[in-house]
Amino acid sequence: MRQTQSLITEEVYRGTPDAAVEVWSPGNTLAEMNDKRAQYRHAGLPVLLEAYLSDGATVHLEWLTNAGTHWASTAVASGDTPLSVPATETHPAFTVVPNALLRRPGT
Repeated sequence: MRQTQSLITEEVYRGTPDAAVEVWSPGNTLAEMNDKRAQYRHAGLPVLLEAYLSDGATVHLEWLTNAGTHWASTAVASGDTPLSVPATETHPAFTVVPNALLRRPGT
């Protein structure tokens, strides 16, 4: 599939989103992760969902809220344990099973 130049050079979104998902890879350094988190926080992002896949193919999720000077962990889960995020004025409560986010062969 061929992309047009405007898709590569033009901004698609302006402003601060309601949330972002950051998928970390094994190659990310702690310095890179902390820098990215700080950029999101300083930009005023209200919530951040961090995700990574362990060597054993287990999904790990952490729901973080912007506390102004730091990110506050609101919910953490991995594998088949549900991540339950409470409702706030900006989003409804929801629950997701981390490993259900993967499409397994034969399912």
